[in-house]
Amino acid sequence: MHKTIISAALTLLAAAGAMAANPQYTKFLGLKYRDNCANFDAGQFQSVTGCFDGKTRDTITLFPFDGFRDGDDGPFYYDQWILISKNGTVPSKTVQTYWPELVYEGDLDSNGRDELGVMRCGQNGCWYTYETYTYYGKKWRPFLSVTHYGCNDEDSRDILKRGAKKGQVRVREYNLDGDFTARTYTKSVTRFLK
Repeated sequence: MHKTIISAALTLLAAAGAMAANPQYTKFLGLKYRDNCANFDAGQFQSVTGCFDGKTRDTITLFPFDGFRDGDDGPFYYDQWILISKNGTVPSKTVQTYWPELVYEGDLDSNGRDELGVMRCGQNGCWYTYETYTYYGKKWRPFLSVTHYGCNDEDSRDILKRGAKKGQVRVREYNLDGDFTARTYTKSVTRFLK
C-alpha cells in the first residue's frame, strides 16, 4: 500500500513539474511595457490555448519586445513580438509586424497538433498577410500564408478551415487584381501529417 501511495505522489509531482510556468513566460509577463505606445495597451496580451505539441494543452501569449519611435516626437510602435508558451511545451517564436492579431486555428490538417495564426499588418493600408504556423519536428514551421483584405472584412477567424479530407485546408483569400473579391480553394498540407 505504501508503494502505491508513493507512486501516486511521484506521478502527481511529475505532472506538477511538467506544468510549471516557463521562466521566459514569467519574465515577459512581469516586464514593464510602454504606457504611451500606439499599438499596444500595457497588460492587454493576446493568448490562445490549444494542444500545439500534440500531447499537452498549453497557452501561448503574444508579447511585444522591441519597437521604434516614429520621428522625434511621434508615437512609439512595437514591431517585434514573441510567442511564448506558458508551460514551455513548445519553443518561443518571433514575429515582425505592427498590429498583430493572434488567432487559434485548431487542428487544421488533422494530425493531432493545433495550428495558430498571426494577422500581420504592415503599412500597406487594408492589405494584410495572415501567417499560420504549426509545431512540427520540434520547431515552429510556416503552415500557410494568405493575403487578406481587411477594410471590408476584419474577421481573420474565417480565413482557414479544416478541409473535407485529412491533410486538406479550405482557404479564403482575396484577389490582388483590384476587385477585392474573396475566392475559396482547397490546399493540400500533407507534409505535416507524419
